Amino acid sequence: MPRKSPKLTSFPGFRFPEEHLSSFVKITPLQKMQLNSFTASMWIQTQTQGKKTVLSYATEDNAHEMAINVGSDVGLWIGEQFVRFPLSHSSEEWVHYCVTWTSSSGMANLWINGVVGKGKLIKKGYAIKQGGNLILGKTKHLLNGSFSSGFIGAISSVNIWDRILRFSEIKMLAHCRDNSMAGNVVGWGASPVALYGGVMLVNDSACL
Repeated sequence: MPRKSPKLTSFPGFRFPEEHLSSFVKITPLQKMQLNSFTASMWIQTQTQGKKTVLSYATEDNAHEMAINVGSDVGLWIGEQFVRFPLSHSSEEWVHYCVTWTSSSGMANLWINGVVGKGKLIKKGYAIKQGGNLILGKTKHLLNGSFSSGFIGAISSVNIWDRILRFSEIKMLAHCRDNSMAGNVVGWGASPVALYGGVMLVNDSACL
């Protein structure tokens, strides 16, 4: 049974400046990252070009156990397999991204500002493994522990649940109708974080 989600507290956003390409944020999840399903929700402000790692979860065996990239499109990694979702917007303002996936069917979906696109199949029957490191703004390589795919921009309200949220819940998040709803795996304002390499805390303006 999924754990009850904690209440979200007031929390600043993270800005990754261009002059600090080594910037990243390490997150300590509220529970083990052993997932058969998930919803990952976040607000992002960045340029819609290139490829930038927003969220990366790496284990000893897999550098891309779970990862989300944004830019000219949105990429999803699960268990070293990759799918790409096309983007239909070019906004450099705040955009709400929500990715869902379930092992039972292998179906993954991307929601942009509360609107869902065509689903993609990836890693049916797979379970995301525990014991890794969860990072915002970088991908960690296994061989030498180095980081790459630097993110430039701002990230806010990162939440991960161990279930697929209902359509109505995703729309509420995208339309800023429930700022108290936080993930039970990663909860914005509830999960411990550590900032490295020049990440700045800024006022969270995503829902203003």
